[in-house]
Amino acid sequence: MKYSPKRDIAIRPLAEISKLADTNIASVNYHFANKETLYTEAWRCAFHESLKAHPPDGGVSDNAPVEERFRAHVKATIGRLADKKQQGILVCAEGIRQSHRTAGRSNEERN
Repeated sequence: MKYSPKRDIAIRPLAEISKLADTNIASVNYHFANKETLYTEAWRCAFHESLKAHPPDGGVSDNAPVEERFRAHVKATIGRLADKKQQGILVCAEGIRQSHRTAGRSNEERN
């Protein structure tokens, strides 16, 4: 089974998510209780990993000149956006946007 960001997150069954993660659904339910908590924690984890890999201050001291701090901040932000390992955050964001857009529509309208 291959992950497809085009598939609406709101309709992806927890069983399918568990299979993609190569774990059983009972374990997912035990640790996260529901799909919404699972997604929240996955987002939180990905965001923290992104900040560790590309800290907002870019590793520049608070005492550095403002131009240097700004340059480091911009470089870190671009680094987070361009990092192939962190692009899962963007895929999740697109899926969530799709979920919100289709939340009020019937199944026929979604397809």
